[in-house]
Amino acid sequence: MDRGETMLAALRRELREEVGVHLTGEARLVGLYANFREFKSDHVALFAVPHNAYAHKPCRSPEIAESGFFPPDALPEGVTGSTARRIAEAVQGLPPDELW
Repeated sequence: MDRGETMLAALRRELREEVGVHLTGEARLVGLYANFREFKSDHVALFAVPHNAYAHKPCRSPEIAESGFFPPDALPEGVTGSTARRIAEAVQGLPPDELW
């Protein structure tokens, strides 16, 4: 988030800049997570965006090596355990963990 930016404004900007997703509807906050790995003191906000709530215009970002859209039960190889758990929380409605 940039200084003075709301969480939803940051979500819209980051999606647009990094993966070419333009929100056309509502996003649902799934959870807030602390990430203290690699000596960070960071928090991550995870949002779920329904299929009918965005338009996708692919773009390249120096911050993102690769992106794609996958069914939750067919994630690509190499997805981290934390990422798989966050997806399960969003899709299955599980209570979010505190840590990323």
